[in-house]
Amino acid sequence: MRSVIIPAVALAMMLGVAGSVQAQTPADQLVFGMSMANVLSMDPGQSGSAEADIVRANTYDRLVQLDPDDLSVQPQLASSWTVSEDGLTFTFTLADGAKFQSGRDITSEDVVWSLRRLLVRDMSGGARLRALGFSADNAETTITGSDDNTVVLTLGERADPDILLGLLAENSFSVIDSALALENEVDGDMGGAWLATNSAGSGPFRLVSWEPSTMIVLENNPDHWGGAAKMRRILFRNMPESQTQRLSLERGDIDIAFQLSSSDLDAVEARDDVEITYQPDGGFYFIAMSEEHERFRDARVREAIRHLVDYEGINDTILRHYGQLWQGPLAPNRPAVIESPGWTFDPDYAKQLLADAGYPDGFSTTLRVLSDTPFIDIALAVQSNLAAGGIEAEIISGGGSVVYDKMRERDFELAIGRGGITLPHPDAMASIVYNPDNSPEAALYSQHSWRTSSYNPGINLLIEAARAATDVETRNIYYEDAQRLFHAKIPAWQPISAVVNAAAYRADVQGFEIHPTRTTRLTEVTKQR
Repeated sequence: MRSVIIPAVALAMMLGVAGSVQAQTPADQLVFGMSMANVLSMDPGQSGSAEADIVRANTYDRLVQLDPDDLSVQPQLASSWTVSEDGLTFTFTLADGAKFQSGRDITSEDVVWSLRRLLVRDMSGGARLRALGFSADNAETTITGSDDNTVVLTLGERADPDILLGLLAENSFSVIDSALALENEVDGDMGGAWLATNSAGSGPFRLVSWEPSTMIVLENNPDHWGGAAKMRRILFRNMPESQTQRLSLERGDIDIAFQLSSSDLDAVEARDDVEITYQPDGGFYFIAMSEEHERFRDARVREAIRHLVDYEGINDTILRHYGQLWQGPLAPNRPAVIESPGWTFDPDYAKQLLADAGYPDGFSTTLRVLSDTPFIDIALAVQSNLAAGGIEAEIISGGGSVVYDKMRERDFELAIGRGGITLPHPDAMASIVYNPDNSPEAALYSQHSWRTSSYNPGINLLIEAARAATDVETRNIYYEDAQRLFHAKIPAWQPISAVVNAAAYRADVQGFEIHPTRTTRLTEVTKQR
């Protein structure tokens, strides 16, 4: 659906603005306050932030979805599916009557085109498919439609079916209106430039306006094939400052605050007119080092940095509402997880390691980070921690292009970020530890080990063995061993905390729940007014 520019007067009317004073938000409109610094694209195939994901989750549909309570695989665009006895062939039957917002019927051609596009265009979701044996070269035979209503995906080697099914529920694997995208194709980009600022989905809301760093406007799709949402309009307002979000929430100028600092969450926690919801999502806050730089290829330097992070202090203060102290590559609520290793802040030990590595006086480096809370706060704390060991880190802050784009380009030294996939399966750790091809040409953008230029064939073999295992006990042993080897090899990607998503909202907002896999739907949200 094409985006349009909304005049300032109309925008003010949407927000209930009268002069310079804002009234309560309208009963049929839901208004978010959040930072848009990391909202870089609306294209579902591109790697997305939590802020962009909530937009994509409501403008697009996927073949399957995960139940928010038990994370079981449930139908969405696919009404049913089967897996062959050998575990290689997945056959999906599309739901009758499903249509795009353009009015076109959703067919297997659109699903096949959307999935092949991830591989052909070398997109983030494509890297996850490649890890399962799909590629741009074999996509025409492994991703097919046997008729208008049937999609067939074929693996080259057996893997636990829940891995592929779980991936297909993620925003990256949204189904795109191929005809609309191709109408806007430029120089063979499969509509990529247009999809970055527009939507071509079938979701319960349609994107009508995106003004970067200002406002995103979604409107109800009354003809949604799964039933219309209850809200008429969703507004996302750019509010990078936590205090601004808190004051706006307290006044009723916004309904939901998405990124309050821990101190601001403390301030609203005691209010009767505000509620707070929490949801772990399987990801991590981390510090990353690039092994493109010689010093970070030295395990002693990496171990020194491991002990120059005050994990307890950061989790007890900055991440009090947003994290759980955790240092492993698999979230604490996942199957096959082992205990967190318990690394501590130890500047004296770190100094000795640096001296042994040839840096008795430490060194200078750069530390990239988003300018939003809690990221910048973590970076300031880590900057102080590193200084205790003799490492001077200059902070470079900004939006996603300053941090995550540079990581994908392997053009950074140190970075603070949030990452890891929300797959409710122990193979979620593969996005962090698995790197089957460390060459620049491999372009495994979604793999954190590739981003940090870390290569460990032993871990790769364990992940591949776990995927091929036919019984859960054997599978879990391989995943457990992979975690132990990850710790032993002193990774260039060190988790600080397991992510907990938190949002504060007005008490009269009903039906708002954060989904544990960043596919939060707003279809059932209402206001009691």
